Amino acid sequence: MESKVVRGMIIAAPPAILMWLALAEVVHLVG
Repeated sequence: MESKVVRGMIIAAPPAILMWLALAEVVHLVG
């Protein structure tokens, strides 16, 4: 069960990181 959760987190991590980087860029440009 935990292995599935960890695998899901590993698979979901890259898009989340890209989303946060894009959000940081927008905040930096707007701010």
